[in-house]
Amino acid sequence: MNQIPELFLLDEKKESVKNILKNPPQFKKDAHQKDFCDCAGFIDNVYRNVYGDNFTVSEEEFNKQIFQGFKEVSSPNFFDIIYVKTKDFFHLGVIINDYNVMHMTDKGVKVEPISIFLNKECKFLRFVK
Repeated sequence: MNQIPELFLLDEKKESVKNILKNPPQFKKDAHQKDFCDCAGFIDNVYRNVYGDNFTVSEEEFNKQIFQGFKEVSSPNFFDIIYVKTKDFFHLGVIINDYNVMHMTDKGVKVEPISIFLNKECKFLRFVK
């Protein structure tokens, strides 16, 4: 990716979040389309709005905890990803402010407090490509 000033990216990230909330996709298991997606496809949609084709996310890689293009961080910032691992599955969301995560559920896109995820095994990931 070309060097883009962080202030410009911040505006693009906020615009991406607003656009998703205005016209959210519907849930569809194992889908990675703009209008229908699961949580990994949702992350793919949100990040592609900002980074274009420079961003790719593979559900298989996330399932195997291979975070290519990401670094794990201890203090999450706006637009970082929260990765939640349970015994049977993983779940992804985008941090949209100090207290909330935007994520895809089987009921559609939700914005919920980050605190509901913190009692589970989770990691915070920052896109660095």
